[in-house]
Amino acid sequence: RHHSVREIAECTVRCIGAGEVVLVDWPESRRTLEVGDAIFTNSKLKATLADWKPRTDLRMGLEATRDYYQSCLGEYLR
Repeated sequence: RHHSVREIAECTVRCIGAGEVVLVDWPESRRTLEVGDAIFTNSKLKATLADWKPRTDLRMGLEATRDYYQSCLGEYLR
C-alpha cells in the first residue's frame, strides 16, 4: 500500500500520541526545488528475495519503533 507524506506524518502523530501535523505552504523561494511525487517500492527486494513479503504495516512499524525508542531514549538524548 502506498502512503502519502501526510498519511505517514498523521500516523506517526497518532502512534506517538503527541504533536500535530501542520500543513504549510511550500515557500515560493523553494518552488524550483520541488521534485514532485516520489514513490518508493519494495519490488526490487521482492524480486531479489523470492519468498520475502512485508509482515508489518505502517501503524505496526511505527508502534514498534516507538516502543523501542521509549525503552532506551536516554541513550539517544545524552
